[in-house]
Amino acid sequence: MVYLTEFIAIFLTIFFLWLLIPILGRYIARVFTDKPTKLDIIFYPIEEWIYKLIGTNPSEQMDWKEYAIAMLFTNLFFGLFAFVILSYQSSLPMNYFSSSNMGWSLAMHTTISYLTNTNFQHFNPVTQISMFSELFAIMLLLFVSPATGMSVGIAFIRGMKNVNGKIGNFYVDFIRSITRILLPMSFLFALLLSILGVPDTFTPFLLLHTINGNTALLPLGVNSSHTAIELLGTNGGGYINGGNSNPLSDPSGTTIFIETLMMLLLPFSVIDAFGQMIKKRNESRILLLVVFILFLFGTLSVTLIEMQGNPFLLSIPHLVANNGNYFGKDTRFGIPYSSFAQAVSVYTNTGATFTNLDMLLPGSQIVLLFGMFIQSIPGGVGVGFSTLLLYTILAVFLGALMVGKSPEYLGKKIEIKDVKYTSLGLIIHPIIIIVPFVITLLLNPYNAVSYSPHNLTEILYEFTSEAANNGSSMYVNDNNLFFNIAGLLVMIVGRYMPIVVFLAVAGNMSRKKVKKSEEGALKTSSITFGIYLIGVILILGALLFLPVIAVGPLREFMELLKYA
Repeated sequence: MVYLTEFIAIFLTIFFLWLLIPILGRYIARVFTDKPTKLDIIFYPIEEWIYKLIGTNPSEQMDWKEYAIAMLFTNLFFGLFAFVILSYQSSLPMNYFSSSNMGWSLAMHTTISYLTNTNFQHFNPVTQISMFSELFAIMLLLFVSPATGMSVGIAFIRGMKNVNGKIGNFYVDFIRSITRILLPMSFLFALLLSILGVPDTFTPFLLLHTINGNTALLPLGVNSSHTAIELLGTNGGGYINGGNSNPLSDPSGTTIFIETLMMLLLPFSVIDAFGQMIKKRNESRILLLVVFILFLFGTLSVTLIEMQGNPFLLSIPHLVANNGNYFGKDTRFGIPYSSFAQAVSVYTNTGATFTNLDMLLPGSQIVLLFGMFIQSIPGGVGVGFSTLLLYTILAVFLGALMVGKSPEYLGKKIEIKDVKYTSLGLIIHPIIIIVPFVITLLLNPYNAVSYSPHNLTEILYEFTSEAANNGSSMYVNDNNLFFNIAGLLVMIVGRYMPIVVFLAVAGNMSRKKVKKSEEGALKTSSITFGIYLIGVILILGALLFLPVIAVGPLREFMELLKYA
C-alpha cells in the first residue's frame, strides 16, 4: 500500500495519545486538587516565593467575578509589558537583524494575537522580531495564554463540583499551570526536539556560502524552545517563516510525529482530569468519546479528501494522475500525515502550519472551518473543554424537555439563568465571524470588482481563525490597518467574552447543592447521551454556520464536483 507508513504513523499518534491521557489527566487533577506529587519538593518553594512577590494568599478562594477580574488584570499586565517591548525593540539588546520598532497597530495586533492564544502573524517572524522580543514578549505570552485557558477550564470544573459559590484562586491556578505543567513539559519536549535536530541556540543565524559564490543567512535561534511551548500550549505562531512546515522546525518524520502528539496532549487530558476531579470517571469518559469521534471524523476526512486529488486536474486528458493533492504538502511526510497534522493543528486551535492551507481542496477547508466553528473537538487548552461543557449543559436542557424531566447535570439543576449564559457563550462565536466578514465585503479594502468563491473563503477563514483564537491563515494580504484593527477586535471578543461566560456559568453552578437525580432522568454518562450530544453539536454547528459556508467554500466545492 502506497501510504501504509503514513497511516501507521497516524495510528501510533492516536495510540500514544490514549496511553498518555489518563497519566497526564491524573497528574493535572492532583495538581489542582492540592494532592501531593513527587515534584512538590521542587515546586512548592518556587510557588510560595511567587505568592509572596505578588501579595496573594493561596488559600483564599474567589467567586466567579473575582476570578474573572483577576484573570483580566493579569492578562492586561502581561499584554502591556509585551506591547512596550515590541514597540521599542530597536532600542533594546539582542536585535541581531536590526529589526525596527513595530507600528502601533501591528504591535497591538501581535500582542493581542499572542495574548489570546491566537498567534496570528501579520509580520515576518525572522526579520521583524528581535531575539529580545522573542524571549521576553513572544515566549512570555506563549506561557501566559495557555495558562489562562487551563485556569479557566479548571475553574469551570470546580464550579460543577463545589457548593460554596467559590471556584478557586486564579493566581494559584495560573502559577501552577505554568510551574507544574507548561514549564516542565515544554522543557522536556524542547530538549527532545533539540536532540532530534531542531535548532536551539542564542546564535541568531549561520552564514552560508552557496555554490554560485553568494552568501545567505540561515536563521537559527531558540527554535525548539519556541516550538515546544507553541504546540504544547496550543498556541501556534511558528518561530520561522513557514512555521512547522519549515525543515528547521520539522527536520524528520520523528519530529512531526512528536509535534502532532504535543498538540493533542493537554486538550484531551483536561477532559480526563474533569472526571478525576469530580470523582465520576464515566462522565469524562463519555465526553472523551464524543470529542474523539468528532475529532477522528474531521481529521481523517481532511486526510482522505486530500488523498483523492483535485478533480479538475484529474479531468484533464493525458494528464498523469497526481495520486493525491500534493500542492502545499511536505513530500517528506506524504499527503496523509501532512494533512492529518494540519487537521490536528486546526482542531486543537493551535493553528501551526504543516501545509499550505490556501492549497487545500475546498472540501478540506470546509471540514477545517467546521472544527473552528465548534471549538471543542478538542479545542484549545482549557477553553475547548469549557466550550464542550456549554454544549453539554444545553444538550441536557433540551433533552430533559423532550423526556419531561427537570434538567440537571452532575446532580445540579440547570436553570434558565444557566441556559441564558450558555446560549450567549455559543452565539458570540458566529456573530464575531459573520459581522466582520460582511463589513469587509461592504468596505471592500482590496477595491475588488468582485470576489471569487476562493477569495470569500480566504476572508471567512481569516475571521473564523481569529474568532476561534486559532491563528492559522490562508494568506490574505492582511498586514494593513483595516485587518490589524478588525482582527484584534475579533480576537479580544472571541477570547474574553466566552471566558467570562464560562466563569459566570461556573459561578452559578457552584452555588447549587448536589441532589439525588430523579428517576428516569437523563443519564449523562451513557452511550445514548454521547450519541445525542454528537447530534446536538453537529446540528447547532450546521444551523449557525451553513449560510456563511455556502457563499465561499461550499460553492467552490460544488464547482469542483462538476469535474469529478
